[in-house]
Amino acid sequence: MRGAASIEASWDQIGTVDVAGPHDPKLTISITGRMPAIIDAHRLGSDPAAVAAVLAFFRDHPDRRPSLADGTAAMQTVTGELQP
Repeated sequence: MRGAASIEASWDQIGTVDVAGPHDPKLTISITGRMPAIIDAHRLGSDPAAVAAVLAFFRDHPDRRPSLADGTAAMQTVTGELQP
């Protein structure tokens, strides 16, 4: 995230990932044992709905997480899986 504190959580701690609000949208991430992380869209540098989909994908597919070591490979993995 640009200009904000980092958020650290294991994949097992990540619950729901969603976007709240039609105006000035925010990415919300529920984290076990903590208050939800709420991130303003302008801090993401990307569409919050796309970020939510990517986070949810890797949360739900631990076998695909090795692709996260390479940003291009990670996006190819997600794009291939999430396209209709």
